[in-house]
Amino acid sequence: MNSCQQKAMEKLLHGHGCANQLLIMDQTESDSSMEREDLAKSVLHCFSDALSILIDTNDHQDDQSNNSSPQDSSPVLESSRKPLHKRGRKTSMAESSDYHRHESSTPIYHDGFLWRKYGQKQIKESEYQRSYYKCAYTKDQNCEAKKQVQKIQHNPPLYSTTYFGQHICQLHQAYATFPIDTSDFEEHEGSHMIRFGHPNISFSSSTSNLRQHQNHQDRIKDEYMKPVIAEDWSPSQWMSSEVALAVEAFEFNPFWTSHDLSS
Repeated sequence: MNSCQQKAMEKLLHGHGCANQLLIMDQTESDSSMEREDLAKSVLHCFSDALSILIDTNDHQDDQSNNSSPQDSSPVLESSRKPLHKRGRKTSMAESSDYHRHESSTPIYHDGFLWRKYGQKQIKESEYQRSYYKCAYTKDQNCEAKKQVQKIQHNPPLYSTTYFGQHICQLHQAYATFPIDTSDFEEHEGSHMIRFGHPNISFSSSTSNLRQHQNHQDRIKDEYMKPVIAEDWSPSQWMSSEVALAVEAFEFNPFWTSHDLSS
């Protein structure tokens, strides 16, 4: 028992004794009213002093706990004060509202923009890897658009392509290609789009542009093929070597324009 508790106990004992004396006087029917009044006042003072001591002691203990240093706090409390750090890139992309997802039976490589692959890894609870792409103009034009491609089903085959962010690069959609894979898959006609947020990328419009551009290239190709009559034919027999090389390379790059062939 500390000194404060000892003082409070003494006050309470003294008040208890005064109360007993007051009770005895009532039982003996004493006429000393002054003595009774003094005893009653003593009882009240003792109780008041005891309460004051106990209250001051409690306030002092609260001040000490509030002013304690962080080293004195328990490990549980200290750990609860630490800020919760979110995970980096994956969390920010997953929580972003500016994204949309497209599902199709074949991977989408020709969607009207130029991409560069920067990563690929195995995903938990999935037997297929996920590929990560970013806009090819990330450094040149600060375009931060990204996308992820992953196979999600084998039979029937199903691929998920998720787009993040918006393109700000000044690239004409009809001339963009994807040099990221040796396979050349076309967009599946029965595929469907699942959109989130408000992206400014219109997949249907970019696909329409690609088809118009392909028709334009077919007309250019027919134009160059008109003079050809012989079955065994070599472009170098009737045009310059530069043009011949361009025509031979035409089969490997159907997105060339007439300007590219003439230059």
